[in-house]
Amino acid sequence: IKTRGIFPALEKMMITVLMEPDFLYRSEFVDGQRDAYGRTRLTPREASYALAYALTDRVPDETLVQAANDGSLTTKEDYRREVLR
Repeated sequence: IKTRGIFPALEKMMITVLMEPDFLYRSEFVDGQRDAYGRTRLTPREASYALAYALTDRVPDETLVQAANDGSLTTKEDYRREVLR
């Protein structure tokens, strides 16, 4: 590897990463009413991404996507099942 080529390549990579909105901002849409503390649940799709990134640093796997799509990711028990899986 040529030393002079590393820094321009790293600079280009960092620019690319920082220009990706999903890297800088995480959109979260809430679902339902606020509780007594002002909190609301994430939508199942957003919850699937939050769980996947927190546990694996990757996008949700097929099983987690299916759970979000079929309504099986809405309760604490659903979250617990997916975390343990």
